[in-house]
Amino acid sequence: MMQVSIQAIPATVNRCNALLDWILTDLPPYAEVLEVGAGWGMWDYPMHIRESGHHLVGVDPDPGIYDNPYLHDRYQTTVEEFAQRETCQFDTVYTHYVLEHVEDSPAFVSAVYKLLKPGGSFFSVTPNLAHYFGIASYLANRFGVQDGLLRRLRGEPTADSYHFAAAYRMNTVWSLRSLFQQVGAARLDFRMLESPSDFACYFPKPLKFIPHMHSSLMYALRLYPFMGTMLFRAQKPY
Repeated sequence: MMQVSIQAIPATVNRCNALLDWILTDLPPYAEVLEVGAGWGMWDYPMHIRESGHHLVGVDPDPGIYDNPYLHDRYQTTVEEFAQRETCQFDTVYTHYVLEHVEDSPAFVSAVYKLLKPGGSFFSVTPNLAHYFGIASYLANRFGVQDGLLRRLRGEPTADSYHFAAAYRMNTVWSLRSLFQQVGAARLDFRMLESPSDFACYFPKPLKFIPHMHSSLMYALRLYPFMGTMLFRAQKPY
């Protein structure tokens, strides 16, 4: 039976730093690490993994991965294709805001799980579909208005620099629990976060109090599965 834990971390915590710290704390010395969706190295957090003495491999279907300066090895491919020729070689596999774009979630989870060594862990940070922002993003994508809304709310250059179509097929506590239970994971640990600053930028000035009010309510009522950001670790049994 897979063990599941859900806790909250403070709203003031930086979600990306929290993921990095969790990964580094979990890694054995000189670990083999795989980043799925590594891209061209927009964020510098992989640098800290590499500088800690670990071997960092990246996969991404975009050719921009060859420009990523933080990786030891780079593969322009999907994780599903990569897992067809590689198996059980990584202590840790992780993603950073990738899961919301996955279309075939069972195939993705199976590939990640196959690539983990016994006792290895998969880490991720991703938006929560069970949150008002996740629901709004999902509906906007379904009705084909997501790009227009982002440009209107955030500005065209900002939206175009980071936005990819979102599927939200594995973005709730319950969907992840089902997916990792099916592949035989030993543990699934969630660290939930409701940071109002992540969402206030999407509200007009008179309504910017809403994310702050919502955050206070989520923590006061301990509604952890409904917080806006999910960090989690899925561990493969030994």
